[in-house]
Amino acid sequence: MTKSEKEEETCYLRKPRKKKRRARETTPSNCKSDNIESGEYKFTQCVQDNYLYQHVTKPTRWRGSDTPHVLDLIFTNEENMVSDIEYLTPLGKRDHYGIQFQYNCYTKLKIDNRTKICYDRGNYADFNKEILETNWEVLLNQGDHIDKNWEKFHEKLLEMEKRYIPVKKIKTSTKRKSEKSIATKDPSIRLEYNKVRNQVKTMTNKLKREHEKKLSTNAKKNPKAIWKYIKSKSKTRSGIGELLTDQNDETSRKTDDDKEKAEILATFSTVSSQKNQKEKYLPYQ
Repeated sequence: MTKSEKEEETCYLRKPRKKKRRARETTPSNCKSDNIESGEYKFTQCVQDNYLYQHVTKPTRWRGSDTPHVLDLIFTNEENMVSDIEYLTPLGKRDHYGIQFQYNCYTKLKIDNRTKICYDRGNYADFNKEILETNWEVLLNQGDHIDKNWEKFHEKLLEMEKRYIPVKKIKTSTKRKSEKSIATKDPSIRLEYNKVRNQVKTMTNKLKREHEKKLSTNAKKNPKAIWKYIKSKSKTRSGIGELLTDQNDETSRKTDDDKEKAEILATFSTVSSQKNQKEKYLPYQ
């Protein structure tokens, strides 16, 4: 290497280099790029095409007077998979906030033995005879609450059901009843099976697309049908959350007990029914 080449190389190394900007992911709501070749557009389009839910709604990174940004994202394919999101303080000198959330997962449990009540083989002659011979006035006291009498009647009914109606155990079989090729090891049978299987799968996918297209076309006329279909495809189920014990006081205790929640909701139904009865018998004006 000559002297002039060494000097040029030294000058090049001493020149201040431009810092490369790191790619920054943005949420779909903040993405405003119209360029279809940009990373933001492709990222947003991918999220929309896969029908993903983004659960982080607050900024998770800022420092001093910098503009807050949402850099940490949580994506799921169902809305109810993530709940109770909490934004925690950063660790040490980091400027990223921690995220704590509850993941509502689902599992499929294999039940080897199940029981089935055979109502068609019940001894209903003795069942009816015992019902007639039971002294219901003694069993169900008029002075007791209706819920207590219902529990007594229900226990009596279940006890009679165990004695007069037989139960059958159902065993789940893990063996495949189709595919003769497993037993015969004949490649021609396997080839024929694969051909029929592919035809059935193609027809099933075609009918599924036609059904979904019909639901989307009639979405405005029959919205219940499309929401019923969407709910049938979701694997998580959303129940009733915590309720306030005193609906008139927002600072009252919250309960997650099923019995207490049923009693709270029952008060609303009672008030609504009484209001409807009063409006029903108002004089005509």
